[in-house]
Order: sequence, then C-alpha cells, then structure tokens
Amino acid sequence: MKIAIIGWGSLIWNPADLPRREKADAWHKDGPHLKIEFSRVSNDSRLTLVIDPTHGVELPTLYATSTRTKLEDAVADLRQREGTVLRHIAYASEHANSAHDRAVREVIFAWQKSTDYDAAVWTAIPSNYEQQLNADFRSSTQRHI
Repeated sequence: MKIAIIGWGSLIWNPADLPRREKADAWHKDGPHLKIEFSRVSNDSRLTLVIDPTHGVELPTLYATSTRTKLEDAVADLRQREGTVLRHIAYASEHANSAHDRAVREVIFAWQKSTDYDAAVWTAIPSNYEQQLNADFRSSTQRHI
C-alpha cells in the first residue's frame, strides 16, 4: 500500500522523525486544496494552522510518501509526530475511512484517486479558537487586520 502524508504548517518545516521516503526537506507541492486557518490555540498558546471548514481559506497542501505500507502504521506515525490522540488523525482509502469531516475526506479521496496513492493520512485536530479565547473568530481577527 502506498500512503500519502498530507501536510501544512509546522509539519512541513519540522517533520521531526516522521518516516517519509523523500529527502528530509522534500514535500510535493500539488496536494489537495483544503480550508486552512490559524484557528487553533496550542497548549503553549501559539496559534496554529488547522483544517477549518468554517473560517478557513482554501489553500494547496503538500504531501510526502510514508515509508509504511500499513495504514494503521502511517496513522500511528503521524499521531506520534503531532503529539495528539488517534481521533485527531484522519485517513482515507478505498477500503477504510475515518469518521472525520465528510467534505474534507471527499476532497482528499478525490485528490488521492488522481494519484498513485492507495491511502492518505492527515492531521484533523479541530479549531478551538473561540473556546480558548472566548471570542468570535471573525470579529477578533478582523480587528487586527
């Protein structure tokens, strides 16, 4: 099984020990277009990029090829790199899909079918901006533009 790791943000410039076939700094630039936004407050209070169907801007993502041939291993690798729980790692293949946002999964699955990849994995940590900062996302960000 050939598995794509879809990425954006810190995963690109700091993949850490994420097993990939490409050279250390190589990511393919023609990944699926997803709605991405700085709408997550991380544990250290930094704003981070996440898929955000409500506030995100459609942007191209990047991808690399996992060294793994089993989907569950690629999911575990990405979970470890992201320092998160399994429910925040999504995947799509012809035979298995995670229970994450269906529209996002369909975009990724359509992209995947146009490639020679059998599956794709990506980070699905949700936006938490409004809960963490007790503020409406659009109202807060428009004041600072």
